[in-house]
Amino acid sequence: MKYLYLFAIVAFLFASCKTAKQDRGSKAGNISSIWVERTPCFGFCPMYEVQISADGTATLDARDHLPNKLKGKFIGKVPQADWENLVKLLHTLDYQNLKETYGNRNVSDLPSVNIAIRYGKEQEKKVNDYGGRGTPELTQFYEHIDKLVTDVKWDVAK
Repeated sequence: MKYLYLFAIVAFLFASCKTAKQDRGSKAGNISSIWVERTPCFGFCPMYEVQISADGTATLDARDHLPNKLKGKFIGKVPQADWENLVKLLHTLDYQNLKETYGNRNVSDLPSVNIAIRYGKEQEKKVNDYGGRGTPELTQFYEHIDKLVTDVKWDVAK
């Protein structure tokens, strides 16, 4: 009889862990758009604003100092695999529970990274990361966004 209780407890714990993982994944899957802005510094920091929708549609406002030398407004298409990687990274860093601000404001020469993640119907999570080093996972996310900004085939917006 006590083995039956032990088995029931283990089965319950296993099922509850699986359900929690499924819930987190479904929230991450509800992301409808990702917006990232890199602000200027006193040097040659890349400055841009990019918005990517779940269907892969992307807009880029390339302001200055991008590795691909783009300047101006562009439209492009992000491959589905890259969108899924972004969503996976956001899930890994638990974007819904991030702080609203990161960084040491006592240093005046650092650029900010502003993020707005829209999920669900009306929900949005915004983060301001002064210096762009809020967490290791955020840094990895920024690197992925920077790579997309460089690698996507951008067409001039009309």
